[in-house]
Amino acid sequence: MQMALVRAVRREFEKIPDPRKGRPQISFADAAMSAFAMFSLKDPSHPAFEKHWSARDHNLHALYHIFYIEVERG
Repeated sequence: MQMALVRAVRREFEKIPDPRKGRPQISFADAAMSAFAMFSLKDPSHPAFEKHWSARDHNLHALYHIFYIEVERG
């Protein structure tokens, strides 16, 4: 995937006002980039994406510019 495309997508997500109430721990841009990564990596489901999350942690930071990653356990 082209790094310029990922940077452009991130910039556009950062422009969207966060519609959530309160002070969410994960930024809207990180949540949206996680969804973008999941679909671009072609995982068949969110659980499948989470299953490989720890192996991809570095790539999610480096390639997709996702700054905060939290995986639900259990």
